[in-house]
Amino acid sequence: MQVLGKLPHDLNETYIQALEQAQGGYNGEDAYHLLIWLLYAYEPLTLEHVRKIISIDIEEETVYEDDGMNLEVHAIISSTLVSVTSNNVIQFAHASIKEFLVHNHALK
Repeated sequence: MQVLGKLPHDLNETYIQALEQAQGGYNGEDAYHLLIWLLYAYEPLTLEHVRKIISIDIEEETVYEDDGMNLEVHAIISSTLVSVTSNNVIQFAHASIKEFLVHNHALK
């Protein structure tokens, strides 16, 4: 019964919970940068793009070597927010997520 009390009441609350989990997790910074890139990218992001994005450390001004490991996007961010298509394109799971992020300034 306690779990039912923690369920989101609406779509916005669902997105808020997913963002809080992403930003508070081990890969929070990567999740943040991925969402920013998805918001402003001029072309669809592929797994290769995301691998390059994640390899950049802005604070240290360095780029880490690609170790060739298989990138698991959903280890970085919830499938509630982001999906991977069959042709390895990363996109928002639904158009309403972009609207939510833009209108609610949820990425602070």
